[in-house]
Amino acid sequence: MQYTPRPKRGLMLQKKLRHGAFRAFILESLDRRQLLSSYSTADYYPFAPGETWKYSVIDDGVAGTSTTTTESATYKGTPVLAFVESEKTDSNSTTTEYQTFSRSKGVRLLADFEVDADERLDVIGETAFLPGTLTIGTNTTFPAAAVTISLHTDDFDANGTGTANVTVSPKAIGSITTDSGLIFTDVIKVATHAVISYSLKSSAFKGSGKIDITDTSYYERGVGRVKSVSLGTQVITINGQSATQKVNMTELLTSSSRVGLTAKVANGAHRDRYEWR
Repeated sequence: MQYTPRPKRGLMLQKKLRHGAFRAFILESLDRRQLLSSYSTADYYPFAPGETWKYSVIDDGVAGTSTTTTESATYKGTPVLAFVESEKTDSNSTTTEYQTFSRSKGVRLLADFEVDADERLDVIGETAFLPGTLTIGTNTTFPAAAVTISLHTDDFDANGTGTANVTVSPKAIGSITTDSGLIFTDVIKVATHAVISYSLKSSAFKGSGKIDITDTSYYERGVGRVKSVSLGTQVITINGQSATQKVNMTELLTSSSRVGLTAKVANGAHRDRYEWR
């Protein structure tokens, strides 16, 4: 029995790790700007209920779609925002992430629950996602985070633990046009490097793995994530046998309840704050 974990976008364990080609942008010009170097994460990562983002997905060469919605919730007595993602590629899965946000701690993931056909994967533990402030050229390395893992299938149940080491690196501010025709004029590019080690054990197998992945995401002010590319590898060992897999996945925004804000933001005074190098 071989189990391949799905890589999650929030980098707790990532969504199903598969490799493949990804769709290119028609135009992408990310240029560094002067004057401002620090930006509030809240401006680029909308943290509000009732929002929707729809993406085209290329995962292991398989085209698909995903839809993410947000809703207010409570997790173990803590008010959270639930990000519910439904993905349709070579299979249909639904993932629910419970997140919190504060200026001091930034965006944190408290738990992640994924259902895919006859499988359910639960990942529980506070994991850093984004700092409260994004400073161009400044890396933020978070303390190692411990998580517990439970995998439930029709054939077996497995349990284990994992450790995530995450570094977030804001790279540039600029503009971007997607191949779906959406134009964004105030985009921050953020690279997140994660090294995740985990182990799982059941009556059927004993396994472990190590994921080394870099996720590059592009966030538009007032809209949120408009593009992400995940590249990396993972090594999986099951009952003493090891295999290496590549990760190559992209998501491109096709529509969102937040896109209506783009024109207002793009024509706002903030556009005049920047000088192009």
